[in-house]
Amino acid sequence: MLSAEIFKPEGCDMTMHKTGGGWVAATAFLMTTGAAHADITPTQAWQGWKDYMTAFGYEITATEAMSGGTLTVTDVAMGFDVPEENMTMSVTLGEMSFSDNGDGSVGVSIPARLPMAMQVSGPEAFEIDATFDTVDFAMTISGGPGASVSAYSATAARIALTDVTVEGTSLSEAPGGAPFRDVSVEMADLAGETLTNLGDLRRVEQKITTGAWSYMVDVVDPEGTDGSFLINGGSESLTMTGISTLPEGIDMNDMSGALKAGFSVDGGYAFGPGMMEFRVDEDGTVTEGRSQSGGGDLRIVMNESQLMYGGGTNDLSFEIAGGDIPFPVAMTMARYGLELMTPVMQSDTPQAFSLQVLLGDFTMSEFIWALFDPAAQLPRDPATIELDLSGMARLFSDLLDPVQMSAVEDDMDIPGELNALSIDALTVSAAGARLTGTGAVEIDNTDTVTYGGMPKPVGSISLNLTGANMLLDSLVALGFVPEDNAMGARMMMGIFAVAGDGPDELNSTIEFTQDGQVLANGQRLR
Repeated sequence: MLSAEIFKPEGCDMTMHKTGGGWVAATAFLMTTGAAHADITPTQAWQGWKDYMTAFGYEITATEAMSGGTLTVTDVAMGFDVPEENMTMSVTLGEMSFSDNGDGSVGVSIPARLPMAMQVSGPEAFEIDATFDTVDFAMTISGGPGASVSAYSATAARIALTDVTVEGTSLSEAPGGAPFRDVSVEMADLAGETLTNLGDLRRVEQKITTGAWSYMVDVVDPEGTDGSFLINGGSESLTMTGISTLPEGIDMNDMSGALKAGFSVDGGYAFGPGMMEFRVDEDGTVTEGRSQSGGGDLRIVMNESQLMYGGGTNDLSFEIAGGDIPFPVAMTMARYGLELMTPVMQSDTPQAFSLQVLLGDFTMSEFIWALFDPAAQLPRDPATIELDLSGMARLFSDLLDPVQMSAVEDDMDIPGELNALSIDALTVSAAGARLTGTGAVEIDNTDTVTYGGMPKPVGSISLNLTGANMLLDSLVALGFVPEDNAMGARMMMGIFAVAGDGPDELNSTIEFTQDGQVLANGQRLR
């Protein structure tokens, strides 16, 4: 089956973030400065750039030539070792120039088409060539005491893949011709600003905005057989922000050590209304799909105290048809969201964590409903799943230290212990039934006797369920649940719950007592 795997050279098992990091480094290199002088010279601006990338662990080489007030830099190469992959990654750029503007600032110029290449050496060596095209690109570096500002803009910008070479063989020379017809990212009205402050820690603040932006991946089978893969999409706008602190001399291959030294990142992006569509053709069998959204966001925070990843999408719709799918599938969702926050460092005391998941107002097309409920016996209410957890946990090892985590894995140990868990919100609603709940328990890890080897919980959980009996009746009528199974479910609800104030409403409070009892609405279950 043809898939995105054709982008990965044969035998290459690199993770996407390793190769992606090279292009991020290249664009950051083009749009960041680290100089800090009231009057910045071209040489100082270039040196500040090198210092910034060196702080991330890159080794910089280039050919420099000064003529008048302009410093021209060619054959820029940034190298980075990845010991865990036993490889070295390097990114090379074409020509750049730094010109004295005569007012204490420096102008940076790049060709309208700037060639870029990423080479990976090691057991799975390959090279990716690309171009960075811009229209009306302008960049100015200015500074003040202990700080600098880099401002840049372009009417349009485009990064496009031009070739991939594996073991000396270009994929452009594959039997069926170049497999990549168009692999690119385009954006309009690019504007950005980077502020750098020097001190014990280098602090860098960035903001990038664009107008409409889009991406395209249009490829065919490199073996020349029938097959193609196309995906394209984009949105009306994009805003990226980030704040990072960089200690001097850190090793980015040792993330745990870098965080302890003061390295931190707080960044993300927000995008406006957009769409995505794809088409897969495998030996004449075509699968097509399309999605639209009202926009969304993503945020990542990483420091010595925590790792947080969260984001979501609004007003999402999705359609897919063809291939092995026997009928068209269409779904919508008002909001999809996920946020995870976890500690990353070993600690002798408990640390906070949290998890939020939201699938809000999920609906399916009437065509799908009719396949199993043609008489509409089940309510077509939008379905929602919401879970909001928080708690305290203690880590025995640094989660981002590969040596410590490898030892945990080899010894088959657990990396930490749970000390407290709170259900801050729970909602599950579908087909006319609705379950909600809250609660909190503390975990006594010193007592593994009361619950037969498991730590002892102490606390309570309160639940409310409506519409359950009506849903069971409908499922029995549809033949999905046998009558005796429905009877068993009702008996279980009778044990764990009591009738509420409304029709078809049940309430339940489950308590875990200090002396090891489990109570349901005051009745002892254990």
